[in-house]
Amino acid sequence: MRLTWRDGIATVLTAAAVAIFWALQAGFSLPLVASVRGAAAAILLIGVAACAAGARMNERGPLFTALGFLGAVAFFSGLIAIIWASEAALAVETSVIVFLWAATTIRHTLVPPPPITPGA
Repeated sequence: MRLTWRDGIATVLTAAAVAIFWALQAGFSLPLVASVRGAAAAILLIGVAACAAGARMNERGPLFTALGFLGAVAFFSGLIAIIWASEAALAVETSVIVFLWAATTIRHTLVPPPPITPGA
């Protein structure tokens, strides 16, 4: 395949999630994300948006099952970070989102597109 504008949007969103995580770790007091809970909620929303932007709906197979499982890990670690203000869960959430973005972007770069079938 090749990278599209959707991959670009996913890249910008993932960079925003990492920036929020780093800002929290550095002690910056940004509005709405000055706490672990606020940062976890923002990163969770950004992660969902990045997934929606970068995903290809016609892909199937064991790789996508594994990536889907990792998406669930990111989601539930985000919920844990929101509920218990856990910095460890926030780190897991952010790390998994970055890994999912990297895996998806690499796949979109390296794997040839599926054949186009008439009437599909």
